[in-house]
Amino acid sequence: MAIPFRSLAPYHTRSTPRNGDTWRVNFSRVQWLHDVKDGGYRKRVGTPEFNWVWSPQGIVDMHAPERWGYLQFSQQRAGESAAYTAPAWVDAERYLWEIYYRQQQYRRKSGKYAASLEILQIGKEGFDVDMESTTRQFSAVLKQGKRTIIIDHEGKITRYE
Repeated sequence: MAIPFRSLAPYHTRSTPRNGDTWRVNFSRVQWLHDVKDGGYRKRVGTPEFNWVWSPQGIVDMHAPERWGYLQFSQQRAGESAAYTAPAWVDAERYLWEIYYRQQQYRRKSGKYAASLEILQIGKEGFDVDMESTTRQFSAVLKQGKRTIIIDHEGKITRYE
């Protein structure tokens, strides 16, 4: 399968990855039991689907990009070993997703987003993070050296370096 990098440009800061760049991606397949009837395929009623993903997500929901696997690009030839190096932002983004999930839970209960990390009962965990919220939206901004990572109420992650 070939996917032109330029078609992915709207979803990443660069359309062509560099050696060592890491993207979160998901490759999944859903398969149903089926029967051939009248020359066509028919899903077998009352049977479950089979879900396969290339990296464990912990949930059956392919629409959770924060749980997708990491794909690291390399200039090494296929078959040659290349050591995986986790990007510096992995722990920071995991922390921001924790804020996101706690905000969603808080909003379901109270009808608004929490105004502080203290209300969410989450510490700064050593990160330089600020959060702003209104009744209808929030954003958390985490600074990590020259990198700034933002998560918003829709779960959109934005990175600036």
